[in-house]
Amino acid sequence: MNNYKDAILERVKEVLNTHGSTELKGRYGIGDPGVVNKSQLSKPMAFISYEEQSLDMDASHEMESTLPVVIDIVCDMTRDFGQGLDAKSHQRVISLACGRNDDFSIREDSVSGVFMHHQDLTKTGDPMQLFVDPATPIQVELDYQTRDKGLVTAEAIVHLTLKTNQLINL
Repeated sequence: MNNYKDAILERVKEVLNTHGSTELKGRYGIGDPGVVNKSQLSKPMAFISYEEQSLDMDASHEMESTLPVVIDIVCDMTRDFGQGLDAKSHQRVISLACGRNDDFSIREDSVSGVFMHHQDLTKTGDPMQLFVDPATPIQVELDYQTRDKGLVTAEAIVHLTLKTNQLINL
């Protein structure tokens, strides 16, 4: 049985549980939201995964890892059916992904706000630095998905890029 836990994705989850919205606290999973079912969506959930990984080693034997991460926030949209013009699930995922205060600033507890305010994810004792790439924007994509057994989900997909640098001993 595979008990592997990706340390970087686990750190992203830890940072979100510590600094993110109380509505999503303890509701972050690792992987794809394709595994969610309707009974799990009494409250929104979020799923953390990689888009890809790029490993680049230079002549000084330093390897830079570029790690595009996706955080997919999922909410049951079927509750909105027949409820009028405003899709509450759509507003909910926007609020959780990149919600704004009355002064138009990004809320610190939204997923985007967490990584804008906590760009260095390194903890004391970590063997290398882990940080949000300041050269790559945080992007939010809104979508909906028709899933199994009559489930339709509103989704906000947050894209951000993390980086690490590691000295390789040859």
